[in-house]
Amino acid sequence: MYLLAPLWINTVLALIGKLCVSCATAAVFVFEGEIYPTTVRSFLKGGGLACGQVGSMIAPYIGKINNLIKTDLGGSLDLILFGVLMFSAGLAALLLPETNNRKLPDTIQEAKQLKR
Repeated sequence: MYLLAPLWINTVLALIGKLCVSCATAAVFVFEGEIYPTTVRSFLKGGGLACGQVGSMIAPYIGKINNLIKTDLGGSLDLILFGVLMFSAGLAALLLPETNNRKLPDTIQEAKQLKR
C-alpha cells in the first residue's frame, strides 16, 4: 500500500531540489562561456536560454501527469520522470570537455578540436 511521506520530508526534499536547480543554472552559465567559441557565444547562449524556457513551460504539465496516467506507482510518476531526466542530464554533463589550463576557443574550428 502506498503511504504518504510526512510533510516535513516533502518540504526538505523540495528545498534540496530547488537548491540543486539553482546551482546547476549557475554552472551552466560558466560552462557555456568556456565551451562555446567567441564568434557564436551569444547566439548559442540565447538558444540555451530558450531551451530552458521551454522546459519551464513543460514542467507544470509533467507535474500533473499523475492525473492523466493512472499507474501502480502511487502518484510518483512525475517524480520518477523528473528524477530520470535530471540524472540523465548529469550523466550528459560528464561528457563535456575539460577546460582547465587550456586556451578557450575563439573560432568554431578551435571548438571542434577541444576534446577531453
